[in-house]
Amino acid sequence: MLILPLSCQDQPQQPPCTPEDIVRGPWAVGYHSTRAEVRWETTSLGCGGIRIRRKSGGDWLAQVGSTQMPLSRRLSLTEGVPDRPDQAGTSILHRVELQNLMPGTCYQYQVSQTEGIAIGRFCTAPRLESRETIRFGVLGNTHPRRGVDLALYDRLAAWSPSIILHTGNIQHYEGLAETWSDWFARTKPLLQSAAILPVIGNRDLEVVEETVVEDGSTPLEFQEYFQTIWGENGHTGIGNNYAYRIGGLLVLALDSEGNDRNMWDDATQQWIIELLSTAEADPTYRFAVVIFHRALYTRSLHGGQDARRSEFVNLVAPFRVRLILNGQSHCYERFIESERTWVVSGGGGASLHNCDERFDQLELAQQAVESVHHWIGFTLTASGLTGEVFDTDDRLIDRFEIGG
Repeated sequence: MLILPLSCQDQPQQPPCTPEDIVRGPWAVGYHSTRAEVRWETTSLGCGGIRIRRKSGGDWLAQVGSTQMPLSRRLSLTEGVPDRPDQAGTSILHRVELQNLMPGTCYQYQVSQTEGIAIGRFCTAPRLESRETIRFGVLGNTHPRRGVDLALYDRLAAWSPSIILHTGNIQHYEGLAETWSDWFARTKPLLQSAAILPVIGNRDLEVVEETVVEDGSTPLEFQEYFQTIWGENGHTGIGNNYAYRIGGLLVLALDSEGNDRNMWDDATQQWIIELLSTAEADPTYRFAVVIFHRALYTRSLHGGQDARRSEFVNLVAPFRVRLILNGQSHCYERFIESERTWVVSGGGGASLHNCDERFDQLELAQQAVESVHHWIGFTLTASGLTGEVFDTDDRLIDRFEIGG
């Protein structure tokens, strides 16, 4: 049975509620085996709730009311924005928490207590010992106004991943022509297809010129959008770092942007070591995937990260870290070093970089490179992990396997 909060119609001593239009979302948050969360925003208080069913079809299982909380945003970008500006003011964040779900199951949800109908999909994580096939997508640097063919997002959504891992720089206020409101509209296929689990990129911490930010404080965009949309995902973590399991894989989602001198402070490094050490003793564990924004192996203009790369390699040397996923460079690259696969995936919409013209000392390690907009589909089976990389024309540009 689902543990269900009362819907707004069922709450005693309340006047009838009024449906409200959705202005952002809906979207799913987090990746857990028996629980999930769906969020969306409306302009004012009113009815809020969803109903769910197993994605395979059948009857709706339950209708669940939302918890509503006011959001007061100070950040405003309206001047020079052709459409869908981000305006200061108050909106209502709806959150629906679902519990006692089936592990390894995909559900369809429908926000049915608002004006109009909004639908989406989320999947629960499989049991740790599961060897069933799992698919997850990867992309990064998603700046949809950059002119990328939006078929990129449609094709990733149609592939039906269980979750989408994002390598950072979700949205970028470049030239004040891009807004979160526009991002939500243009990436709707992704939001409807699966929960997105992002790491922080440098653009996610940008300071907009028109916004007054006190010295030492977190930028308003990060406070009012990134944290509100993706924060409190229920995963164990420290600071802006968190971890979760995809079957036998341990995923460490790390913040590479918070420290200019070192990749991570002592407390974060100790947390990483403890997580990996604990995983090594778990019989269901296969290997670790580490994802963070800053590209430590790249032949783009962002290269030259030798010291930070050595720091990271030394940190994880005793452990089964087989795959490292990065963003930052607006291209696709794959390297192999000491039986580890390093992948740069920053081609989700931003203007492209050349990624094969610098740092010749890395040429032998570079197994593949394409300056194209792309997404990656990973398939985890009992025998290992397979990655397939597709461009906007659905052309397969790389394929690789990681055993374990």
